[in-house]
Amino acid sequence: MGNGRDATKKAMYKEWIDRLLQVELFKNMEKDELENTLCCLNPDIKYYNKNEIITMEKDKLTGIGIVLDGEVVVGKETLAGDRVIISRLGEGHLFGEVAAFVSGHWLATVVAYTECSILFFPPDKIIGVCTRMCGGHRKLIENMLQIVAKKAMVLNKKVEMLSLKS
Repeated sequence: MGNGRDATKKAMYKEWIDRLLQVELFKNMEKDELENTLCCLNPDIKYYNKNEIITMEKDKLTGIGIVLDGEVVVGKETLAGDRVIISRLGEGHLFGEVAAFVSGHWLATVVAYTECSILFFPPDKIIGVCTRMCGGHRKLIENMLQIVAKKAMVLNKKVEMLSLKS
């Protein structure tokens, strides 16, 4: 990446840095630590209009998404072709983190519920070796493990509740 593009990306990251510090994935990071981590991850920020498709179920996963602003709807299509909404995510929420480490393909379709900005970063940058050996990268891996573990626990509780009802 050229120096001009580096400077442009750094400026984009600075615009969102205070918001990103509130995201669970970046908890316990200092501002400068997060800035350095973002330079390692080299994420892209994309903008979407209301009702624009962000990801399609079964398409190749391009990166884990973080909603910077606006809202998105995560859904799946039934065999009859109806769309079922799984969740509505707002600012600071992640999507694609489970699919990133399991299948490499989107497990659901994500649509912009409002105009929104999404930060995408490749999952291999999280689990890959950091050439800068930055402390933020280690925290990022720990945070991602906690997020995925919490999702697994919630899913386990839902399965448990469903099995108790039958």
